[in-house]
Amino acid sequence: MCQMDVRVDSDMDDVSHNDGDTFMNPGDTDANTPDAFITAIDWTVGASDITPQKDGSVLKVIIEDGTEEEFPSEGDTVTVSYDGFYEDGRLFDSSHGESNPYEFVIGKGNVIKAWDLGVATMRLKEKSVFLCRPSYAYGIDGFPPLIPGSANIIFRIKVLHWKGEDITKLKDGGIRKSIIVKGEGSLGPNDGGMCKVHIIGKFDGRIFDNRTVEFVMSEGSDAGLAPGLEYALRHFKEGELSRVQIAAKYGYGADGCSDRGIPADADLTYEVRMINFTRVKDHWDMSMTERLHCADLAKERGTEFFKAQKYNLAKRKYKQAIQYLDIKISMEPDELEKKNQLLLSSRLNLAMCHLKLGDNLSALYASCLALELDPNNDKGLYRKGLANLALGNCEDAFQDFTALLNQNPQNKAARQQLEIATENMKTMRSKEKLVFGGMFSKFAEQDSKAEQQHQHVDVFTDIGEWNNEMAKDMMTLEQEMAAFGEQMPAPKYNSKRDGKENENPGSDDD
Repeated sequence: MCQMDVRVDSDMDDVSHNDGDTFMNPGDTDANTPDAFITAIDWTVGASDITPQKDGSVLKVIIEDGTEEEFPSEGDTVTVSYDGFYEDGRLFDSSHGESNPYEFVIGKGNVIKAWDLGVATMRLKEKSVFLCRPSYAYGIDGFPPLIPGSANIIFRIKVLHWKGEDITKLKDGGIRKSIIVKGEGSLGPNDGGMCKVHIIGKFDGRIFDNRTVEFVMSEGSDAGLAPGLEYALRHFKEGELSRVQIAAKYGYGADGCSDRGIPADADLTYEVRMINFTRVKDHWDMSMTERLHCADLAKERGTEFFKAQKYNLAKRKYKQAIQYLDIKISMEPDELEKKNQLLLSSRLNLAMCHLKLGDNLSALYASCLALELDPNNDKGLYRKGLANLALGNCEDAFQDFTALLNQNPQNKAARQQLEIATENMKTMRSKEKLVFGGMFSKFAEQDSKAEQQHQHVDVFTDIGEWNNEMAKDMMTLEQEMAAFGEQMPAPKYNSKRDGKENENPGSDDD
């Protein structure tokens, strides 16, 4: 007997499978012995037809009720244990109880149609039995040699757990959505459009938010919505009811929300109904006139948020304005002039938002982009200088504030920051002098000591040190030569009588 994966391709007659080891259903002694419980089921009494057309193609009998009210839905990843039987009760496949569970995504065509349909009707921990006709199982061709063509089969399934569809860009599981009631249409709300929803937020089983709220998409935090919830709403259709699970980092994060009794690092669950929404035209479909108008509105809205010290919202609106304008197309001179003015002010304001939020690197980048449009802009130079100063780039900051004062000597703020940059440069150089000066002094001292030691070393005296101890038990050279059967070479002397040169330089014996 081989274990078979119940996954199929979109064509019901094309079935894929994985072979495995021989198995038995726990408690059975013979897989060919019909399961008494399965054969005892009377499918004409107490079974419910769960097919949309009510044609009896999938019948369901509940064995054990589930523990929750919710059901898994399309897009959810469900984990189940199961046993597969022929209609006569003989076992043909099993997950071996809960020891080897099976996981699949509902509604994606990864399993036979009866599973997609049937498991979506089950609650958590529910155990049910399904009679599956060929049209919802393995079709007229079956799955030879295991499943005959046009065969009715039975599955006993228990839902162990499930998790919603991961809708994060990073696919880190931080925001999961489970559809309870499908919505209408193919698109969800987008930035700038109005959105009306009813939300029920729960933390640790307690309802902390229950209201209908209407807001502009991208401004959800101004309505008290967690960032992850607003992000999830982009995936909703009109009329949709879904459950959304949000990890702490996409919720209220490390700060929590004291107004709603949410502690730091809290995971949240919402039930959300999308009542209605309006979409604005996507920026790539807009004319230049429309882009300028929307960019102006976004910039003004950003300024309102900035004045209210809502810097994250202001940052988002300035970025939105830049997105409308950051395009290279032919346009009329007056349009080009207005575009550059709006783009410059939006980038300068964005740089200021980054400075307020402590994101100095982004502030530096935004300032540099603004200065590309207007290299001598006072605000651009000043904000670039502030960002460089905060990043520790004192010399760059000095140059930024100096450039500003060269063209505007009366700018008191720039002069004050120039003094700070100058003082920081002096402090930094003093520290460098102490560090490197001390380092060079140590190097010079070490070199001096090494030179003194080199001048006073007596190598012959040092040899005497090891002669006294290490060589006391060693053989003399003559003894060592004799031990190896060698002879000492005869000495050769420099002799004027034989006219030969000294081949072994040394001291004369004369």
